[in-house]
Amino acid sequence: MVVIQYSVSVPNGQHLNNRVLRIRLAAEDNQAPSIEDSIGIMGFSETRLNNLMV
Repeated sequence: MVVIQYSVSVPNGQHLNNRVLRIRLAAEDNQAPSIEDSIGIMGFSETRLNNLMV
């Protein structure tokens, strides 16, 4: 698993701090790997995208 923490500046001058991107590569029995990630702000609910094929 790779965890990336970053901040974003938006056009109105505000900053979105403590952004987190988690990526996990998973493969089973000679199948193509899938990417399972979650994108969210630390401490808040996260959006999950599962089984995005590469």
